[in-house]
Amino acid sequence: MALAPEPVLFAGPDLGIPNGNSVRVLGVSDQLFAGTILPIGYVYKVQSGEMEFLAGPEHPVANRNPQEVQVVGDHVLWWEGRSLTGDIWRLMHWTEEAGTEVLLEHEDASSYYLRTDGVDLAWVQAYDFDGRGFTRWELWTAPHTRVRAELSPRRVREIFVRDHLEVGGGFAHQIRRDSRALQAVRLTDGALFEFPLEDGWNVVSRPIAPSEEGVLWSIQTSPGNVRLFRLTWDAYTRVE
Repeated sequence: MALAPEPVLFAGPDLGIPNGNSVRVLGVSDQLFAGTILPIGYVYKVQSGEMEFLAGPEHPVANRNPQEVQVVGDHVLWWEGRSLTGDIWRLMHWTEEAGTEVLLEHEDASSYYLRTDGVDLAWVQAYDFDGRGFTRWELWTAPHTRVRAELSPRRVREIFVRDHLEVGGGFAHQIRRDSRALQAVRLTDGALFEFPLEDGWNVVSRPIAPSEEGVLWSIQTSPGNVRLFRLTWDAYTRVE
């Protein structure tokens, strides 16, 4: 396959973007791809060779710092805010029908770490900011939808989410708060499963390609040695 002779998404003075910014996160489907340009905070999509501006400081709706762009078909999703230290974060999306709009926002909670596999949406809601950070976290879910009015959020359980989630096969995957176990939360009932890590093991990736069969993790098992593990469900133990 021949390489495209010109870049299809770029950051630079020709777009009015100062030097020092770069394309950081890409979401890709068979219809389009979208990227964040950071640290300035823009979101663009590219479809049929055409670039379109979806979010950024000058945007009338999506003008906060965007994070974690994803693409499902022609549906672009991300979350945005100004910091994780008290400002409200919210879930955003773009569709051809509605353009850029807020998917979910609360006055008393921050919504972030939005992930989807095209079947389920999952995200964190954080509460009770005490001047240093949030003090309570919940995992929420909803069937994937591209229509804001059809979003039907449901609380899954209270849980600390240490880092970014990945979703697939009806589960949300993450690393336990103390980094000593891998966790999977069943979205239907909040059941919590864990795979303990051996002493000296350190996770070096997010969960990869979660599905109904299991999930991949990249783990450093000793200095200089990183292995890719495929964990099936019989490797996990239900703990709650």
